[in-house]
Amino acid sequence: MRKQNKDSDDESPDAKVLELRKYPNRRYYDVTRSCHVNRDEIYRLIQAGYRVSVTESKSGDDITAQVLTQIILEHDPPKLEVFPTEMLHRLLQTNEHFFGDFVDKYFKSAMDAYAESQRIFEDYFVRRTGASQTGNEATGGWNLWAPFLSGPDAGPDSHSKNLEETILDLQRQVSALQQKLDGRSDG
Repeated sequence: MRKQNKDSDDESPDAKVLELRKYPNRRYYDVTRSCHVNRDEIYRLIQAGYRVSVTESKSGDDITAQVLTQIILEHDPPKLEVFPTEMLHRLLQTNEHFFGDFVDKYFKSAMDAYAESQRIFEDYFVRRTGASQTGNEATGGWNLWAPFLSGPDAGPDSHSKNLEETILDLQRQVSALQQKLDGRSDG
């Protein structure tokens, strides 16, 4: 395993990072908040916008990727379906150095571009609508996509309900803005 490299992390400056240690008894200790946590709690913290850094207590090795993979397998297995089976076979067959270079070159740049486009869109949305940033304290703001995302136990009905509520809220905001504009043009 490699040691954690803080310089190579692409974390956003406003994301709260929780430093966790995994002990031989399979327990996790949150050094940042001085409490024990389990993988379910780690999953909920990540869903809330926190980032985690997990190290092995004895060796100090960075095992964050392994822990995140275990969490995906336990809580969100359908997310692994985005990777074609052929790619997973190649991943298992390829030497670590070659594949690491490939992932760094292609996936990291794609994820960086996605994160930047989301940030630009959110900034534009806030400027154009005058919406305030409320919600996710862990990231210092809000997640524009949150109303459209459903939790791990939410079904299609929950997703539709969130979408309907969001549309109704946007309609109310547009109506209120129209009334303000009408009031200005009358005066």
